[in-house]
Amino acid sequence: SLSSGSCRPSMKLEVCVDTILSARRAAEGGADRIELCSSLKHGGLTPSPGVVATINEIFKGKRGEKPTRCSIFVMVRPRPGDFTYSEEEVVSMCSDIDYAASLGADGVVFGALTRGGKVDEGVTARLVAKCKEHSLGMTFHRAIDLVHDWREALTLLSKLGVDRVLTAGQESSAFVGLRTVVEMVRFVRENDLGMTVMAGAGINAKVRCKSLGEPLRSLLE
Repeated sequence: SLSSGSCRPSMKLEVCVDTILSARRAAEGGADRIELCSSLKHGGLTPSPGVVATINEIFKGKRGEKPTRCSIFVMVRPRPGDFTYSEEEVVSMCSDIDYAASLGADGVVFGALTRGGKVDEGVTARLVAKCKEHSLGMTFHRAIDLVHDWREALTLLSKLGVDRVLTAGQESSAFVGLRTVVEMVRFVRENDLGMTVMAGAGINAKVRCKSLGEPLRSLLE
């Protein structure tokens, strides 16, 4: 991820996982944070409470392993498809945030849009308020890559109190959208929005983080 609050971006590694084994391996490999989902083939959905609880126990050393500093952010997405949610779905998302907090999560990942291609201010405000009840960190996921005006979206998310956004620069991967990611980082910094922009999508063991981090740094300097 890129920290937009400093003159020089800092690099942190977040790994998206959907199994207990992959979470364990991410932590062992030095990840700073995991984004815990189910069904990555559908872009990531809310994981089961049992999986969240078990990974939290592993990370805290309650199952014989050495404790890890890797934090757990839980995906809150009730179904595949678009990011426009009914009232019942929003209620279920709020309940999932309660569960994530009770099971030891450090934060949650969510995103909600209107049918007009904007951040859904009402729904997002409710999810943010629920997170604040539990002092959870917040990431607005790649739904931001579908908005018509990302500058407007970032400004609103900052006003609502969202900590960070995950983006591929409105492209299929962070490499393709690199210049837009950099523009987002600059926009956040220059407007003092106080949030972190994380480059994500298309980064894996073959495509190393350094391959993305160095171009990002050079473009920002």
